[in-house]
Amino acid sequence: MNITATGQSLLLFRKFFDARTATQSTVKKIWPKDVLPIRPAVPIETASPESEGISSSHIEKFIRE
Repeated sequence: MNITATGQSLLLFRKFFDARTATQSTVKKIWPKDVLPIRPAVPIETASPESEGISSSHIEKFIRE
């Protein structure tokens, strides 16, 4: 790192840690934010293992193992 970059880095750190100086934000603010629409909850369909062709005892055995 050359002397110029080192000096600029030290100035930046001094500004960052000095409570008397304000710094500009580098994050671009976008106002107002878009509001997402609220949709009603859709219930999740459920089924028994047997209605899907799977034995409940096989699921129980899998969980126990």
